[in-house]
Amino acid sequence: MAEIRGFGVVESQSYYLYVWSDLDASDTGSPITIAGWPDRSVQLVGSGPITIEGSMDGVTWGTLSDAAGNDLVLEDNKPRVIGPNVVYIRPNATGAGSIYIVATRD
Repeated sequence: MAEIRGFGVVESQSYYLYVWSDLDASDTGSPITIAGWPDRSVQLVGSGPITIEGSMDGVTWGTLSDAAGNDLVLEDNKPRVIGPNVVYIRPNATGAGSIYIVATRD
């Protein structure tokens, strides 16, 4: 199991893109904090499954949910809204793929 460092790009004052590339099974992504960005979505590129986790303290992690309350366990390329607003977010891979998180400001 490895912690994969991602990279972030501020494309404008209105949105922020963060990417973890080439996650393998048992990898986790380095945590990011985007709590100040109220609208967040996530997309898998690859086969997955990859679980999106959240934490308030960076130590205790749980599976986040989408806007409908479904667990964010990504197995297809459909973009999803990240529901709860937590301090830290990271991907946890049980399959392979890359994760893109976009955060926007109103």
